[in-house]
Amino acid sequence: MIPGAPEYSGRAMKRLLIVALVFLSTAVLAKDKSQISLDALAVTVPDRSYAYVVLPKGQYVMLRCNSFDRNCSRGLMPGTYTADTDGKWFWIHNELRPIKYQLAKTKSARLYNLQSAEVSRFDYTENGSGKGVIIGELTSGERLHGEYVTVAGGDMSWGTVYGNVYGSRGYGSGSANAFTQSIEGKQRGTGIVTGEKGTILECEYLTSAWTGGGNGACTDNRGNKYKVLF
Repeated sequence: MIPGAPEYSGRAMKRLLIVALVFLSTAVLAKDKSQISLDALAVTVPDRSYAYVVLPKGQYVMLRCNSFDRNCSRGLMPGTYTADTDGKWFWIHNELRPIKYQLAKTKSARLYNLQSAEVSRFDYTENGSGKGVIIGELTSGERLHGEYVTVAGGDMSWGTVYGNVYGSRGYGSGSANAFTQSIEGKQRGTGIVTGEKGTILECEYLTSAWTGGGNGACTDNRGNKYKVLF
């Protein structure tokens, strides 16, 4: 016992210990966070829970709002925001209170320009619904965004773009009405992305129902053809 020191009961000591632990954990979390400025792009997002933003070093990324936050349904208006981040989560400040976003879980695809030999990367969401959103950046620096949908079986006007790029030596005839597949377990899909400088990419692809991988083809409104691998 230290002379002159206050005496605490066992319950009081537990409370003090809990307060100390909470303070230390909060200090550690605060230390791991940094404050940044990010730009939300003026684009129409198919799903308002997503936001397309540019980070300080120029990275073009897709964020998804915390599903438990009712403000997610409003979406993120275009503009420059201040955000606290730990690298994965982003607390974006608005007029009311911070809205919690996280880096969206995405997969990547590689887009090969058959005219210029340039290779661009695109990221897309995949949640098992057969549809999702896409973002990407061409080597020219133009940012694009759009969406895709996969159809499991059934009739679908598909094959014009794929046949135009791969020709009759591809997986089928390449006709607009039907594209006869010689590989089992393949599903057809189509996507479209638009760019901030007016580029429009129309894409068709085949994906494996078992692995989720596949290949595709795109053409743009500037006469370029692309092969896609994912």
